[in-house]
Amino acid sequence: MYCLLTDTPAICNNSDVVEELGQIDYLLTDKTGTLTQNNLNFACCSIGGEKYDYCVDSVKNQCYLNPAPGAEISQSEFLEALALCHTVQVVTRNGRVVYQGTSSDEEVLVTAVHALGLTYLGDDLDGRLILLHDNGTKTHFTRHLIFEFDSGWKIISS
Repeated sequence: MYCLLTDTPAICNNSDVVEELGQIDYLLTDKTGTLTQNNLNFACCSIGGEKYDYCVDSVKNQCYLNPAPGAEISQSEFLEALALCHTVQVVTRNGRVVYQGTSSDEEVLVTAVHALGLTYLGDDLDGRLILLHDNGTKTHFTRHLIFEFDSGWKIISS
């Protein structure tokens, strides 16, 4: 290996790993998302310790959370938290609401909540967040603080 920009060859600072490299048969990685195509899907969640599966009824063209037997926790506060606690931006394309953000995880969560009937519409003129409920009513919320995701948070969450 050689760096053309700095005109320097690679330097080996430690040869301990060299002995172990011959023992590796296969090394698979998907750091860039080539295999998965970075396709994330909301499959299930836990609300109050109870599992809920995300289900799509293609006949009725609707989505819902299917609770495990015995689960009786209200879903509304959980869904509101998912719909509000993010940094995605709302973009309208061809009359459809599309979410864009720096984190594809956030986009998937907000899109899933939208499919469940709670639509994040963005900020109003006063900077308050707007949610549109499936019954047509709008609710306004005040954002108090944003925790930007950075490498420090990544280390904490690992």
